[in-house]
Amino acid sequence: ARLDAVVETEDPLYTSGVIDMEQTRDGQLWAATTQGLFNFNERGLSTGQEAHEPENPDGLGEGYVYALLEDRAGGLWVGVGGSGLFHRSGEAGTFRRYVHDVSEANSLSGDFITSLLHGMPGYLWVGTRSNGLNRCRLSPWSCEAFDAEDLGHFHVTDLYRDQRGRLWVATDGGGVSQVMQDGTGQVTGFRNWSVEDGLLNDGIMAIAEDRDGTLWFSTRHGLSHLDPDSGVVANHVSASGLQVSHFNTGAADADDEFIYFGSVEGLLVIEKGGPLRARPPAPVSLTSIEHADRGEQMEPMAWSSEGLAVPYGDVLSLEFAVLDFSETPHDYIYRLKEDDAWIDLGPRRQVTFYGLAPGSYQFEVRGRDAFG
Repeated sequence: ARLDAVVETEDPLYTSGVIDMEQTRDGQLWAATTQGLFNFNERGLSTGQEAHEPENPDGLGEGYVYALLEDRAGGLWVGVGGSGLFHRSGEAGTFRRYVHDVSEANSLSGDFITSLLHGMPGYLWVGTRSNGLNRCRLSPWSCEAFDAEDLGHFHVTDLYRDQRGRLWVATDGGGVSQVMQDGTGQVTGFRNWSVEDGLLNDGIMAIAEDRDGTLWFSTRHGLSHLDPDSGVVANHVSASGLQVSHFNTGAADADDEFIYFGSVEGLLVIEKGGPLRARPPAPVSLTSIEHADRGEQMEPMAWSSEGLAVPYGDVLSLEFAVLDFSETPHDYIYRLKEDDAWIDLGPRRQVTFYGLAPGSYQFEVRGRDAFG
């Protein structure tokens, strides 16, 4: 590979934050940026800029440009943060705007567009920051919206179609969802993967696919590698040698040999074809049990695998730890009876009980290790 030298220039493209790029069938290169839409050449120099002009009704809307997608006729879909979805005519270079309209039930669900993907012929998928996902029919224009109840969260960060034709929706807070569709493309449901299924984090930034059909997800705290067929998940974090951990939204791509993820610390490159090895979870162990009469000093208490008896009215304190030998903080949940809901302790690895009612209890604690 060759990296050309970057030439110092006053080109406005160089002072813009590039969020997305697209190459159209006529060879033109486009950049979605914090300063509008740029056309640029193979040297990275802009050859044209289309920014918001309030006096131009056929121009681009105000806001960062977040998403680009060439349509099947050579035009360009442009998603803007805050002012809606725009379609740029390939010939005239004018824009047509699509927005949320409270008086139209089938309009876009929101105007902050984050991601775009082709659907079946005549349809377009549109992700938003605050209003979920849209499946839009192009003619006549009509959108079906899917919200946080369907996706787990309202903020769509990435849309991806895998080599088997399955559609995946990444969200910043609800994990990732597979869109279930019938033969006509109608949505029949969603299959969600989240922290509860083994993912490292529910803030999914981008999606990429390996040769074997397994999926890689960049998250706010590392990488998750999922086999959708078996449900096996392997997580990669700094404690396991991952060089970066904070990834950029929608910044993923792949070629025949490698997967690429963009991060705040640079570009991460993963060679395709590596095995998916799920790491066995680290054990959680009780490290201390103390008790005391109310108002007295706590004292260590001996226990065995058979259990322990605590006098009624005593204060009981239990400490525990995830034994993964990592300095990363761990999160814990516990319950006292099998039918009880789990109680979230966050990173606190101690729980103290005052005035437990007489009876038998089975204390259970779970800890989330550094690898998810």
